[in-house]
Formats: sequence, structure tokens, C-alpha cells
Amino acid sequence: MILGALGGPDTFGGQAARMMLSRYPEFSGIVYLANSDEAFGAGGSWRSDASCVPEQTSKTGFHVSTQRKLVAAQGKLFVLGEITHVYHCGLYVRPGTDPGSIRRVLGHTGSVNQSRDWVAANVPQAAIEIVDTHSVGAATAVAEGDGSLAAVCTPELGATLGLQQVAADIDGGSSGHYWAVSPLRDFAPHPTRLVVAGHAAGDGSVSEMLCSLASAGFYARTIWTEHTGARMFAQKVVAALNGTGRLADAEAALDKYAPDFWLAGAFVSREQSDDAAQ
Repeated sequence: MILGALGGPDTFGGQAARMMLSRYPEFSGIVYLANSDEAFGAGGSWRSDASCVPEQTSKTGFHVSTQRKLVAAQGKLFVLGEITHVYHCGLYVRPGTDPGSIRRVLGHTGSVNQSRDWVAANVPQAAIEIVDTHSVGAATAVAEGDGSLAAVCTPELGATLGLQQVAADIDGGSSGHYWAVSPLRDFAPHPTRLVVAGHAAGDGSVSEMLCSLASAGFYARTIWTEHTGARMFAQKVVAALNGTGRLADAEAALDKYAPDFWLAGAFVSREQSDDAAQ
């Protein structure tokens, strides 16, 4: 399968995708995508078999867009793998730029939000702007700009574009957890990770569903919820579970909760961190 990643090989997502490729032999190559809409097959058109997208970070928590899309897909989007990638965000400018002249700091959603505290404390005169593409777009704008711009990007991307580093590791050691999401249903017969998505009505069904999966050998690792806005206690839910067991048993445990909850991932995790992140 071909794995999609935002921007290019030196973006945060591109680096995460290379890690995914090295640890999951089902992926044989990477294609680079223009924006997050492409990563989730906007309009039903996928340029890859799966996309490497952020699921949550150690500093800012869940990447809400990914969780929302998994629920909105109503059983047509699946998680095939996971890795953890340490960001190492740096602040980069055109060579010779005086940091005091920076008026805008550009970056993509994940990297900027990991680094927001540092930027606010150390470049207080600059407005923070999130680009809607990826960090290549942000860094390119800096390289082609008038010296009033800075970008949050990887050291590799900064070096490729000939930018000057103002500061390194401005994210405070933040790491990102990435999922490979796909329109293809590919479940392992003996998974070590499950992802369950669905809707809860405040009637105890989440607890009952998790207890049922525990009896099949899988236990909640994280649970994301968000109010639907439709009625009191109505929640969107994405649960990620660890364990060892049979796919057949997990599916049987979930059957009684259909169509409110469905299996959105069942894979053997090869999760590792490139910097032993926890």
C-alpha cells in the first residue's frame, strides 16, 4: 500500500510517515499531499491507500479533527497502524534577519500549537499564523519573504531551504502520536490495538461496551468524546484500546452495540518512538 503524508519528506508528517513505512511492511512507498483534505480523501478521492495523520500530542492532547472525521465516516474510515514521533520544532528565518523584526510566525497546526508558549514568551511582538497547507508552505514563505516572517519547522526543512535557525526544540520535548488512516478495512486476526468509534446517548452504553471488550481481552487506552450539539448527553466517541485477543471475539463483543458503535481499527501495533517518547 502507498502511504500519504503532508507536504514533503522534511515536514513533521513526512518524517512520521517514513517511520510508519519502516515499521509496517504493508506500506511500500509514500506520496506527498497538498493539505489535510487530501489526506482524508476529500470528495471520496484518495491519492494514497492510507494517510499518516496526527491523532494526539503529548502537549496539546487529541487532534480533534482526526477524531471527528473518524466518527463522521460512519464505519468507512479505518486505522491501520500507529507510531510516535518527537517533533524537535525550531524557529527559522531568512539569513541575517534580526529576531526583533519578526512580525509573523507561520506554521502548520501541530507544530505551531506545540510551540505557541515559547513563541509568545520569546517573540512577543509577532502574531502567530497557522497555514492551511503544511510546514513547507510556511517555510517557503519565509525564504521568499521580506525578513518579517519566521517559520516553525523541522531542522531538516530549515536546512533544505537555507533558513537560519533562531532557536531549536522550542516545543519543550513534545511528541506526536500518528495513525495511518485508510478507506480500506484491513483487520488483523489477532490484534493488539483496537479503535472503536460511535455515538453515546448518556445511557451507560460506553461503560457497557468497554466492559464487553475487556472480556475479549482489550482495555481502554484513551477515550475522546465531544458533544454532538443535538441533545443533552449526546456524545461522539472514539476509544483506543490495548490488549491481546482474537478479532472474532472483539467483533462479537461489539455486535450488541451496533449501529451506535463500530470497529474502526484492529491491528498489530509496532509503535515505537524515534526518541523513546512516552
